[in-house]
Amino acid sequence: MQLLNGASKSDAFDLYLWKEADMGLAEIPPIEIDLPQNSWTPSAPLDYSTTYWWRVAAKNEYGSAQGPPWSFTTAGEELSVIDFPDIPVSLYPPNRQAGIVPEDDLEWTTGTLCASYDLYLWKEGGTGTRGAFRKGDERYTQPDTPWATDIQTNHYSLKDAALEPGEIYYWRIAAHNFAGTSFGPTRVFTVAGPPGPCFWALY
Repeated sequence: MQLLNGASKSDAFDLYLWKEADMGLAEIPPIEIDLPQNSWTPSAPLDYSTTYWWRVAAKNEYGSAQGPPWSFTTAGEELSVIDFPDIPVSLYPPNRQAGIVPEDDLEWTTGTLCASYDLYLWKEGGTGTRGAFRKGDERYTQPDTPWATDIQTNHYSLKDAALEPGEIYYWRIAAHNFAGTSFGPTRVFTVAGPPGPCFWALY
């Protein structure tokens, strides 16, 4: 629990924490006194599905100042442990597929416990991408910055990516939730090239 973002002139903190059911008590004593840091971890788990209120008093040699009360509600027992999202599996286009048209959609599996997806998309050779490449083989190393973030569905239209005809692209999906991130495998496809030259003959 982060208590304060600043309070640089504070020497210590008192923490008050109480259940909403105890709001009618005449006086609520602090549960921690003279905390030296601006964070706190409970020594025992809090109750499930319970609304708590908390406030902090910052102290120094000149006195103390109390902050406003805040509230939060703990999750139910069935949600107390959140696992990482399922690893997204790329569905379309198939790996190493050639002839992809810029109007196609990238598609991947919809896993459980996933809140959103990020798409990493980059051209072989590392040019024309969003974000800088890490050191290493640029053909297979994703950019540091996703091409698209906070995707709420399991597909993304390539018409928004301005792909270059005949070029090779790599892509990867990252699934996110509160527990963390799960990365899918890196896949590659080739964009359809421009029409070939026309040859005319006179007879």
